[in-house]
Amino acid sequence: MLIVAQDILDYRHAPVDLVRMLGTAALHAGAHGASLRTMGLAGAGAIGAALGVPLGYLARGALRILPRLVFFSISMPVLWLFVQALVIGRLSQSLAKQLPFGPLLAGALVYGACVAILRPIRAR
Repeated sequence: MLIVAQDILDYRHAPVDLVRMLGTAALHAGAHGASLRTMGLAGAGAIGAALGVPLGYLARGALRILPRLVFFSISMPVLWLFVQALVIGRLSQSLAKQLPFGPLLAGALVYGACVAILRPIRAR
């Protein structure tokens, strides 16, 4: 999600660097790493994994690709809309103005499609 959103921002020549912004947030939270970009990508991976586990659990009954694709393509943008409007918008108005809505929504859609493509884990 983060890489797709950053590529859209780079294409538009926007001054926002989401990866560096997330790395700076990780640095302020007490994490220490090699560089801000590395910490930003690692943080995005950890957040993506933390989101993917409960969403995968919710979709464990859908075994075919089309129902999973529809479920995740709808649920991830809706979840990002909720986070953008209610969480980020209420906590920090300046952060809400810095985070671009469109590219991150497109990134959420791509993240949902990637999670949908993965096969569900089944007990044997």
